[in-house]
Amino acid sequence: MRDPLFGLSLPETGLLFERADPALIAECGIGGAGSEQKSWIFASTRTPSGEYLVLGGLARTRRGGTTGPWVQNWRGELVRLTGLGCVVIDPPREALMYPAVASIPLEKSVVEGLAADAVARFSHMFGSRNQFIVALRQQNVYPDDPRMEVLRSAIEASPLP
Repeated sequence: MRDPLFGLSLPETGLLFERADPALIAECGIGGAGSEQKSWIFASTRTPSGEYLVLGGLARTRRGGTTGPWVQNWRGELVRLTGLGCVVIDPPREALMYPAVASIPLEKSVVEGLAADAVARFSHMFGSRNQFIVALRQQNVYPDDPRMEVLRSAIEASPLP
């Protein structure tokens, strides 16, 4: 499985990311009728405008008594939760690259909060920030692209070992 922010290949088994509650997936309207979702939270942040979550995972269909194979949702979803419900904004990578033109424009605090939280979660997943960086470099997905400045800056600014 590939994560929706960095594009790292991750094993589904043994993922240390928090599983997204199926009720959240349903509330956000993720997946079509007859589909089943397995999603994980890859980043989150809370601001006065709501709670933002980066979700990604697998989906499969169930139709006429037949269950399809699990398929990667490689783009993922960036969602905002408020007291009014859930809104799917855009695929998270694109939203972080172009926050001003996202379907719901993202404030700097949202983008930076998601990036910092993602680095903390991935560092935990890999055992340290240094091991996370090694994995990014080994898989050739370190965010060197200028459009991914927010993720690169969060990696470099993280106080984690």
